[in-house]
Amino acid sequence: MKKIIKQCKNPECKDDIIDYKSSKRIYCNDSCRNRAGYLKRLVENKEFDLVKKHTKLNYQALEKCIEKSAFEVDFKTLNILGFDINYLTNPKLYKIDNEVTSVYSIKEIQFYYNKTKEIITIIKQ
Repeated sequence: MKKIIKQCKNPECKDDIIDYKSSKRIYCNDSCRNRAGYLKRLVENKEFDLVKKHTKLNYQALEKCIEKSAFEVDFKTLNILGFDINYLTNPKLYKIDNEVTSVYSIKEIQFYYNKTKEIITIIKQ
């Protein structure tokens, strides 16, 4: 009985699988199987990777401001440094100047965003 020639399911490979012991085999080798799994996880975790990347950029921008002792920074300046307000997560609500304000934390840095003045204020530790 002749075996059917299969194609590797790795989207980057697509080689023919000629010699196989089991009919369940879908990848030509282990490296193709691992690479296909990596590519699949890359697509599935895209949102998490984006949040992680932008959180890191936000942290670096805030760190630069702290190094220069700038604790009240114009939002446009931070934006130039790579800060993206769309990727802030888990705000805690505090009462600051008789207003309920969302305070964000990235590692040890805490800050809040004043929408009317477009200023980010870093809270001193």
